[in-house]
Amino acid sequence: MTSKKIEHFFWLGVVLLVVFCLSFHSAEIEWNQDLGRHIRLGEIILEEKSIPKINFFSYLEVDFPFQNHHWLSEVVLALIYNNFGNSGLILFKTLLLVLAWGGLFWLASQTISPSWAAFLILLPILIFRERTDIRPEIFGFLLFGLFLIIFTKARKGKKKLLWCLPLLQLLWVNLHISFVFGLFLIGVNFFWFWQKKLFSSSKKAGMVLLPLFLAVLANLVNPNFINGALAPLLIWQNYGYQIVENQSVFFLSALGYRGGIVLFKIGFILGLVFFIANRKSLIDFLAWLALSIISARQIRHLPFWALYSFWFWASTLQFFLKKVSQKTRLFFDWGAKITALLAASFLVLIHSTGLIYRWSDQNKNFGFGGNQPTREAALFLVNNFPKEKIFNNFDIGSYLDYFYPEIRVFADSRPEAYPAFFWQEYRAIQSDWNKWQEIVEKYQIGVVFFSHTDQTDWAKNFLVNLYQDEKWRLVYLDGDIVIYSNIEAGPEELIINKELVDYFDNGLDLAKLARFFHLVGEEELYRLSLEKSLKLNPHSYFTNLSLAQVYFQSNSPALHFKAKSLTAKINNWWYRL
Repeated sequence: MTSKKIEHFFWLGVVLLVVFCLSFHSAEIEWNQDLGRHIRLGEIILEEKSIPKINFFSYLEVDFPFQNHHWLSEVVLALIYNNFGNSGLILFKTLLLVLAWGGLFWLASQTISPSWAAFLILLPILIFRERTDIRPEIFGFLLFGLFLIIFTKARKGKKKLLWCLPLLQLLWVNLHISFVFGLFLIGVNFFWFWQKKLFSSSKKAGMVLLPLFLAVLANLVNPNFINGALAPLLIWQNYGYQIVENQSVFFLSALGYRGGIVLFKIGFILGLVFFIANRKSLIDFLAWLALSIISARQIRHLPFWALYSFWFWASTLQFFLKKVSQKTRLFFDWGAKITALLAASFLVLIHSTGLIYRWSDQNKNFGFGGNQPTREAALFLVNNFPKEKIFNNFDIGSYLDYFYPEIRVFADSRPEAYPAFFWQEYRAIQSDWNKWQEIVEKYQIGVVFFSHTDQTDWAKNFLVNLYQDEKWRLVYLDGDIVIYSNIEAGPEELIINKELVDYFDNGLDLAKLARFFHLVGEEELYRLSLEKSLKLNPHSYFTNLSLAQVYFQSNSPALHFKAKSLTAKINNWWYRL
């Protein structure tokens, strides 16, 4: 094996290891979001051999039409989960992400040196890491990468590969609504081929146009035909609830949300620099710019921007390096190698040891685990209130869908599956206590099943009012869920005291409970929860910061000294990653 091949495989191994460590983590967050609903729908599709077209999960909007644009993903996820469990889902998801990034890296390393490719890929991977959960969009990431590889090879003469696109697009339109990015790449490359005058003869045109045309036509092969092909546009006609991933980077920056936004801004500047230095890939630059604008408007698209940015940067870097002297280039080469190795080593370390998750208070761990963290609360609901109508919040509804038909939800996390006015009422009944009482009487609601980590203003207001109302008894509380009942019979009321804090032995659960106690005015329990949480997880940014604020508010010089120590700890640079 030649030294060049050894170098290629070495850097490929480095990149794959980084992607693996960032992707291979437990599945707590996705279970508390959409995964339960996806798996239950997949099971129903397999059982009934048909795709549901109404929202039967909700007892209020049972007949409301719903267009399922990721039914095939749900079938695949259900099959994997029912045969291989939660570990199977984690491995499958990790494999798809490793293949997507590994394929693009191998493609890029054929154009530029593998060390430079490893250097360039770091920033996109850091932005991408926030969407490494088990979701239907993971199929879109892999297919987007495959499209980039196919079009790159076709540009270099291997146009027969374009015949793979119709089949891939047919799969994509049934796997996830992100199939629109497949159409995006088809449009971009249509103009690229046209610019290169590949349509000058009917033979040349046929080799390119026919597979592209069939790929576009393949979008009609879905359960909803033309409406399914237009889903990326039609979905916004009835979307009455805004979620974080649909917000712009500017809106979230104003709220203090960091995430990958700072890295995105750096990447945007880097892309502009590469284009200014090159100016030979106008079509690809305009495509990258359009994707940048789309991602800036809705951060849910940042993973696709990250994949495309790596491809775009790698394809333009060679022109950038040609403009510097040999001595300067050698200096840059060594700088890229050292930086890539050090950064990769650091990322592997903090993710494989789980340090990053403990620093940032994420409900994740490296490796397997996290199967249905809210299952105990859901079973408590099923066993104690089997016939009661419930009120639940947006965040947790889709997990409760997993227990259909034993549980019928008030709402779940599909804005498009409910009429827009429904979400207006949903917010109103949490903001206005009189409105809430009317709804309780109207629908005979007997139980509230609520994720107390909900950060919306109306949810916080609702939780405070519920806690203060003597008609509603708190009967269950854990790190994620609070359950209230207004029924005389049933479980006894839970006593909120120090003994309850002593019961919990998980640092993250205690940190989330502390937020709840602070919200409802139980300041002593707030402090006790934070102190115990800090003992269990000394690295927590939230716990260190919150406890420092508590100590600063006291009159004790000793506590003030502790507060300064806690504040100094979280000012370390790694907390700002």
